[in-house]
Amino acid sequence: LDARYYLYLHRRADGDGSGRLLVYDTEKGLWHEESPAGTEMVSTGQQLYLWDGSVLWAADPDRESDTEEAGQETALQFEAVSGDIGLSVPDDKYISRVTLRLDALAHTVVTVAVSYDGGAWETVGSCAVTQEHQRVNLPFVPRRHDLMRLKFSGTGQMTLRSMAFTAADA
Repeated sequence: LDARYYLYLHRRADGDGSGRLLVYDTEKGLWHEESPAGTEMVSTGQQLYLWDGSVLWAADPDRESDTEEAGQETALQFEAVSGDIGLSVPDDKYISRVTLRLDALAHTVVTVAVSYDGGAWETVGSCAVTQEHQRVNLPFVPRRHDLMRLKFSGTGQMTLRSMAFTAADA
């Protein structure tokens, strides 16, 4: 029930006759013990029922008040800014194309912005990932500049794998 596995253990007949209710949280990978409300359990696949000998109890999947939306976590927000990027060659060359390669998990949204020569941030690309693990190429053509900085922002999880720069003669 609700990504949890319930295990009720009866004490031996020579004990006090009580039992233990152990619960395995499959999302967190943790076992914990709850106070048993009954001595018997049955599940319909959608609901868990406990019998205490006189009353039938229904386990409430929304019983945890510290979660935001019934077990939903908020999306991880991120922002990363590169240092100054420019060409350090004496020839009159400029960066004519930038290709960013990144890996992202499902439900990740990434926005890439660029600042030319210390100016304001301009959005040059964005993507929303729908597959479990997806490799994304984000190419863009930058303006002429001496130095630029890149800013990656969004929600979810992503890894920047490479930045490829194409240089052209002036």
